[in-house]
Amino acid sequence: MIAAQGFGLQTALAQNGEDVFVEALVDNPAPFVGQQITYIARFYRLQALADLSFPYTPPDFEGFWRVNIEPFPFTQTAQQLKGRQYIISEIRTALYATRPGEIIIGPAQIGLPEEVFQTGGRLNANMVSVQAQPLPGEAPPGFNGAVGQFEMSATLDRQSASVGEPIILRLFVNGTGNVEQLASPELPALDGMQVFVNPGSYTALQQNGRITGQRVYEWLLVFDRPGARTLPPVNLVYFDPDSLTYRTVSTTPVQIEITPGEGGAMALPPTEAVVEADRIRPLKPVVSPPARGSIDPNTVFWLLWLIPPFSAAASGIWMRRQQQRQRDRAKIRQKEALTRARQSLHKAAALPAEAAYRQITAAFWAYFGDKLDLSPGQQRLDDVQPVMAARDVPDAISAQVMLCLEQAAQGLYAPGGGVNVQRLAQQAAAALERLDAAWGTA
Repeated sequence: MIAAQGFGLQTALAQNGEDVFVEALVDNPAPFVGQQITYIARFYRLQALADLSFPYTPPDFEGFWRVNIEPFPFTQTAQQLKGRQYIISEIRTALYATRPGEIIIGPAQIGLPEEVFQTGGRLNANMVSVQAQPLPGEAPPGFNGAVGQFEMSATLDRQSASVGEPIILRLFVNGTGNVEQLASPELPALDGMQVFVNPGSYTALQQNGRITGQRVYEWLLVFDRPGARTLPPVNLVYFDPDSLTYRTVSTTPVQIEITPGEGGAMALPPTEAVVEADRIRPLKPVVSPPARGSIDPNTVFWLLWLIPPFSAAASGIWMRRQQQRQRDRAKIRQKEALTRARQSLHKAAALPAEAAYRQITAAFWAYFGDKLDLSPGQQRLDDVQPVMAARDVPDAISAQVMLCLEQAAQGLYAPGGGVNVQRLAQQAAAALERLDAAWGTA
């Protein structure tokens, strides 16, 4: 016998002689927007059916950001119910509400094997209602949606460098909360400092049913003049749902020393140069100036012959440096392509549908433009497949990218034909991550 729905453990215990049944619940039905909750699909089957396969299909989780954890969060226990031995399987999914108000989670489904249940089919769990609360009060300046408990630290690969030589700044954010969704913190501006974004990383693990994550951000800092600098603190403002307060964590200020690059010290202002020269040069006896016209004509002749080769050499050095700078800019742009696309897709998940579809499409075009060092507008839909084929990107990944682009176009131009924005943004991020990994090895 089959119980089509379960409505909590007490209802499950009251089932009379059912062979299989399923229920669903959340550990917190009234979270704040951005706060983690855990969705639990609990599947009961008789011990005699333990060796059979019952495929699980999760809900679409519309209105939530879903965090996938590897290995799949699956637990299994045995329990005696109504005098019958059951195997209980639990599948847990971490969710973060993306908007306030009531959000209904559709039914999870369990597939029934035809070898036992002649009609086959699927078994639906109950729907679950979540009442997401808006964050309280007025958020302080700098708040960008972080909810949870966080720690933050920063490292530099060095604290001294030459002009034009990059310094790598890494920022580590650890905590329980929506770590994967965190927007990149803003770096304080410094005069004469250029900032380039490098790809970051995200890792997660499960501890006692909670997701603990680490987000690593990375930047290249390039200074265009020498001198001692102080890199100001980087701040992360977040809402702590346990204490119901907004908090701030900060890095400590860091001293950086920038030395002159190739070509020696920078020229001093004229007055300072005179003082410096007077201070370090010994006095010499004054000699009579040479008489006018006393320069050897042969010397002038050979000096004039030397001007063209020196000019050509200087021009060649300048051109090589310009070409190297262009190559460096292209490499940095290629490295940060995935990070920029992820940030764009994260913003898309919170936009109205039409704007979100445009943002998702733009994220793909920007990614290809960065990878190929193209100016905006040079990529079209029919250009993408040949580009991926030329990079030997596997067909499955290419198809995933094209499907996301087509679904975004469908949402824009096919009335009533749009797909779920949050789900499409997640699928697009996954497709670009696979594409980026394949691109790097192609």
